[in-house]
Amino acid sequence: WDGAQLDVAWPARNTDQSAVRLANINLDVLRQLSDSLPLPAALRSELGAWRPTGYINELQLDWQGSLDKPRQWHTSGSATELGWAPGQLRSNAGDKDLARPGAQGVGVQWRGSAEGGSAQVSVTQGQLTLPGVWQAPTVALPSLQANVVWSAPGHVLATQDAPAAWTANDWQQLWRVAFDNVQITTPDGQVSASGVWAQDPQQASTNAAGYLRLDAGVNLLAVNKLARYL
Repeated sequence: WDGAQLDVAWPARNTDQSAVRLANINLDVLRQLSDSLPLPAALRSELGAWRPTGYINELQLDWQGSLDKPRQWHTSGSATELGWAPGQLRSNAGDKDLARPGAQGVGVQWRGSAEGGSAQVSVTQGQLTLPGVWQAPTVALPSLQANVVWSAPGHVLATQDAPAAWTANDWQQLWRVAFDNVQITTPDGQVSASGVWAQDPQQASTNAAGYLRLDAGVNLLAVNKLARYL
């Protein structure tokens, strides 16, 4: 915890604005100390489920209203060597069942609000786990670079036009995440990609996976591993 900084501003009288400032935070240590810290019960539960590791170099979070249902919020920051545990598939999981992805070795710089945001993501000597997607769910990632932009329903995602199957108005009513300049190196080869994912708010309660448009190129890949990535 050498050099760790934590500043919290709770709502003062006649205002509902709150703020958190973090710097040089070891997430593994934070998780271990969570039972002794004045954290909301929901956050303490999430820390136990995700088991985060890595370092928050800097984090700024401002919001209006309650933390679980803020009216407005804004965040920015950077983190390195991030990792979190994947979710667990049900014992009777079917072919279409998925669980929360897990990762190790992630670095990220981000800026976001209730309207949308952007991030630059990198992975160095890490790994990605996708329960329910691959038969062997974990793949090593010696290197990954990507730019990510997201937009909330009702707001423009400037980097992506609506796919042909959607009107521009319908497209803007979805949660959208666009990614480009993706460069991935695995033990099996090298892949580049770009695309956009969208989640219909009306389907959020059904745990639907959403819609994905993906453009990928294989720069080099062992032929006997091709089926795994398809």
